[in-house]
Amino acid sequence: MRTAFIGIPSSTAIWFLYDYTQTSTLMQASCREAARLGDRKLPNPLARVRHITVILNPVAGKRKSKKLYTKWVEPLLHLSGIKVSLIETEKPSQAYELMKIMSNCDAVAIVGGDGTVHEALNGLLGRSDAAKAVRDFPIAILPTGQYNSIARYIHQRTVYRNQKEFLIHSTMKLIDSIPEQYDVLKILPLNRQDDTDESPVYALRDVRYGKYQDNFFKVSGNYLYQNWIKPYVLKTQRYFSRSYQKPLIESISYTNPCEGCSKCFAKHRLTSEQVTGRQEKGANRKWWSILAPVSSPNRESGDDEKIEAELATRENPHCDRWLKVRDLSELTDFRACMMGEKKIRLSLGRNGELIPSESIETQDIKLELSKELDSKKRSSSAQNEIGQTASSADTEADKKKDDSTEKFLIDGQPTQAHSIEITAVSKGVTIFSGLPA
Repeated sequence: MRTAFIGIPSSTAIWFLYDYTQTSTLMQASCREAARLGDRKLPNPLARVRHITVILNPVAGKRKSKKLYTKWVEPLLHLSGIKVSLIETEKPSQAYELMKIMSNCDAVAIVGGDGTVHEALNGLLGRSDAAKAVRDFPIAILPTGQYNSIARYIHQRTVYRNQKEFLIHSTMKLIDSIPEQYDVLKILPLNRQDDTDESPVYALRDVRYGKYQDNFFKVSGNYLYQNWIKPYVLKTQRYFSRSYQKPLIESISYTNPCEGCSKCFAKHRLTSEQVTGRQEKGANRKWWSILAPVSSPNRESGDDEKIEAELATRENPHCDRWLKVRDLSELTDFRACMMGEKKIRLSLGRNGELIPSESIETQDIKLELSKELDSKKRSSSAQNEIGQTASSADTEADKKKDDSTEKFLIDGQPTQAHSIEITAVSKGVTIFSGLPA
């Protein structure tokens, strides 16, 4: 007994000491690398210093966000010689508003949790000059929230032990300036009467609806659970939840992915400049590269016309053909997850199963819910503007509601459930997430 009382605290202390030592060693090595990059000479005396705008949510991560930024991010940015403009958000949806008017910088760093990233993404893609803004303002996600599910999805190739190491790795990718383009989900109301009525919502990761949400609201709003144990409780709650109402799904339709055909050619040709952002002279990318990307540096000048002519005549009878999910019985979970390459994984769970029994690769999805939810969505005077997350008080109230049939989870953010159409947008946003060469 005495050995247990002495051994458990001692092993815990040794583990924390080891973890602290490893994190400090990584920080020292990162500081040396940032200083080395900062000591590089500019190509000419008139060259402009790299300028980054940091949007910091001080209430993220139980109000520890600013402390984490000051200790683990700010020193690296200053050692690298980057000019930093720090903006702290003071109200909900301010990150959305800031990205709407962002200018005069080379990149934007989002310091916060999933809600802050979701707001910034929708503010960027909701601009009238979204195609140009995506090129001009690549995003860095510096995770300081509680869950950071979007950051984990983006930086899934990064190995880390704790949040501090995660933050250091993410900051170094920003300093190394290694951007990658990511596909996004575009979510629009189904059967909308006026295109100007509502703006689309964009998501980097997924859209969820069903029993998972019912348990998510209960577990995430319960302060008796520690943060590290909530994911495990969430998995077990799927089987022991008693008070549950079946999702109000009327129908689910989808289209199969298309590798490029005459229908896609005609559809994308009308909006090629909007999709690729090819507005400047001298752009070396063709609009149809989203359908048939060609990266060969030695191709002849006439190859572009040949590929364009081939796409214009290629036939695919299955393109743009809507298929229906016939069996909706015992359906408890719906999830649309971004796969990349303009593909969406449609996962359908039945009877509260942990691993969905049905998974389909799609390109577009239509989810039709009950008319009651659609009318509630239209008539709700308290509904926030599309693309902006709810206030903290409203979010906490939403998480405590038992009626999850009225809520979606879009990148982890609660949203009023209604009939929607989900489309994959190719290379919709640029994020610093690459690995050093």
